[in-house]
Amino acid sequence: MIYFDSHFHYSPEESVETTMEKIRTAFAAAGGLETDELRIAAVGGGWQESLAARDFARQYPNGIFTAGIHPGGAADFPGNTGEFRELLRDPLCRAAGELGLDYFYDGDTRSRQLEVLEIFLQLALDENLPAILHCRDQEGVFTACEDMSRLTAWFTGMGGRAVVHCFTGSTAWAECFLAQGCMLGVTGIVTFGRAANVREVAAMIPEDRLLAETDSPYLAPIPLRGTINTAGNIPYVIRKLAEVRQDTPEHIADVTARNAMKFYQLG
Repeated sequence: MIYFDSHFHYSPEESVETTMEKIRTAFAAAGGLETDELRIAAVGGGWQESLAARDFARQYPNGIFTAGIHPGGAADFPGNTGEFRELLRDPLCRAAGELGLDYFYDGDTRSRQLEVLEIFLQLALDENLPAILHCRDQEGVFTACEDMSRLTAWFTGMGGRAVVHCFTGSTAWAECFLAQGCMLGVTGIVTFGRAANVREVAAMIPEDRLLAETDSPYLAPIPLRGTINTAGNIPYVIRKLAEVRQDTPEHIADVTARNAMKFYQLG
């Protein structure tokens, strides 16, 4: 069986070999078998993290990577896209991202976040790559969703492909992004007790638009809450998705792997 963690962050503070060993150990503990294959997309949310993601992908079997600017780093982005354009053309680079809008904290960076997001969405179109989108609001507020939806409508209307990763919004906003042609990514948040909205959304995502991800090292799923997350924990996400969708883990693993391979144009 193939599992595909569609969104993982590699930290170069430890070697790729050490990280891979931790992933293998966690995968076995989560119920993965030696006969199972775990594919991973290492995601870059800044220049250095994008380079680290590339280094991971070059050593991990069947690994790929993505390159972009997380909204948290938008204010510091100098605006020179030349190096990123070259990185996006690496054969192992399969998407632009992580990009997006994060309005969780009040601040003066929202206009710059929008500017950088527009720059990288255009890069994605230029290089025929999908976009990985981060969209976070304060609880009960949907300003980031509103701003994001205007850009995703333009992007997908131009032929772009996108996933709103780690989706935590309402079913109404899920329907909006789905109507625009986006995919939605579900993380270990789906296992959290207070995340009823995420489970509601996870149950209604069309089968061909569903991606599974860990977003590690963040958001460790229950029963590992409070620990450092790893791509090897993806079976916990798969099993919870199967539960809320009244399906089998084997089928959900197959569906999400096939969707990830299609999204990343892996054949």
